[in-house]
Amino acid sequence: FYLGDFLIFLLGALALQTAVSLVRRGTAPIFELTGRERLLGILLLAGTCWGAFSGLNGVANGLLIRDVIGDFRRLYFYAWVFFIPLGFRYGRRHLRLVAPAAVAGCGIALLFGLYRLATGNWFYPNDEVNIFPRLLVDDEVVSLALLLAYCTALLMADRSRALKLCVFPLAGLTAAMMCLSGWRMGIAEAVLAPLIVVTIMARNRGRGVAGVALRLGAVMTVLAVGAGAAFFLFSGKADKIVFMLKERVAHFGTPMSSDSDTRFYAYRQALENYAAHPVLGTGLGDDLSYPKKTTGGTFIYIQGTTHNIFLDLLYQTGPVGFGLFVAMHGLFCLYLWRRIRRIDPRFEPVAVALFAGYLCTLAHYSFEPAWVSGLIVMYMSMGLLVVLLREQQPDTSGAAP
Repeated sequence: FYLGDFLIFLLGALALQTAVSLVRRGTAPIFELTGRERLLGILLLAGTCWGAFSGLNGVANGLLIRDVIGDFRRLYFYAWVFFIPLGFRYGRRHLRLVAPAAVAGCGIALLFGLYRLATGNWFYPNDEVNIFPRLLVDDEVVSLALLLAYCTALLMADRSRALKLCVFPLAGLTAAMMCLSGWRMGIAEAVLAPLIVVTIMARNRGRGVAGVALRLGAVMTVLAVGAGAAFFLFSGKADKIVFMLKERVAHFGTPMSSDSDTRFYAYRQALENYAAHPVLGTGLGDDLSYPKKTTGGTFIYIQGTTHNIFLDLLYQTGPVGFGLFVAMHGLFCLYLWRRIRRIDPRFEPVAVALFAGYLCTLAHYSFEPAWVSGLIVMYMSMGLLVVLLREQQPDTSGAAP
């Protein structure tokens, strides 16, 4: 059981209150959704129904019921936390607390990183290959991506100079911690998160491609200076981590281009499994097994994940399950892209940061295993973004629901 099980219980309580409100006159329903929001809910429901069918397909194919239930919970059951932020009555004073709550939560990951860096108590010391350890958990890297995105949004927004001077060292330290995390995706997301924020906020202000490029260059320069200062402060340990990253690439190979990389074999096996079941997929609960080449030239069998949530869905649930997942997230991105330009400026930085964190999570799970905790946060962020997008500028023509 996870904390997500309590969240689903909370969702059930909200649904029960909605049912009661339909019976008792004068009681407002909990869930009131607009057209696009209802369509997101319909796609989520359709995906869950297809996931249940894929679970039955997995049982019919002889897969372990425990694994079938586990995959269904991870990929579909916890996705319903999307509705939890939509089930509360918000005032402006509540929404103003979203930003400090996000900073506090993500700040814990930053503090963990600083503690491990200072003490040498790494999160993941690997005794088999002496090119680890990793400083952070991979989900902590995504949390830092959200924190970096929010710092970037504040640097871009119309805020006081004093606030921006305080944000600058925090942004640099966060970017440095992501680069020191021991994860290659940490470095990638340290670039991706600011890129998303700068693109959206420059577009909101009517800037063209040249304006976006200019502002992105300025922000990345600021972050590079801050990260460089942090690397200088932790120079000894930073050199060690950079060395280990280089050794890891040399030992395991460049991702997707080397026959020593795990993903090279996992992706190929997932596509072969899909080719064998191109209509319905293999069914939920199919633990991927594939041979992997070792550095000694021999092959060993590995059982695990594809390291790619899209391929997970494709080979287990077929094109229908894959299509429903892509449709829901594609519609959500399109919905945000259209409404974010008119959002209340007070909530623009945190909304853009949450969206950047959401996209970084999707990018992360296109390269790493999709864990329950990260998926829960991703879907709750989607629901909270829908709430924030309802807060439109007073002078816009479209009234907020």
